[in-house]
Amino acid sequence: MPERRRYLSTEPADIAVLAERINGNQELNRQRFDQADKAVAAALTAQEKATSAAFAAQQTATAAAFAAAKEAVSKAETAQEKVNAGQNEFRQTLKDQAGTFSTRNETDLLAKDLQSQLNEIKGTIDRGTGRGGGLTSAWGYLMAVAALVVAILANWKH
Repeated sequence: MPERRRYLSTEPADIAVLAERINGNQELNRQRFDQADKAVAAALTAQEKATSAAFAAQQTATAAAFAAAKEAVSKAETAQEKVNAGQNEFRQTLKDQAGTFSTRNETDLLAKDLQSQLNEIKGTIDRGTGRGGGLTSAWGYLMAVAALVVAILANWKH
């Protein structure tokens, strides 16, 4: 085995050996670089494919979610329209019904009129016009009560 030298030799044979080693190392480095370059390029291509696939899947999911939301909004709008129609119908029914009721003023006037008639009849009975007068008064009371019932029923049905 040759002895190792600790100094740089200027001998042509030593220089040639060194040049050959350097050239071999350069070739080995170039091969390693090319392999690493190919590995990085392959990794980048795989990453681009994975990113494209993920983006496409995200677009599909977003489109599906948007379509579902749009359909849900459409159904909610249809349901709300039905509710609104029912409410409008109910309001119209209440309005129509309120139009048939007598007003407070009308009812108060009717009650005052009936009260004055009853007071008149009472006065006649209190004066004691005799048996004929009493029967006539009772008959008047009966008619007044019947008129009151008819008037109240007539006003409430309208």
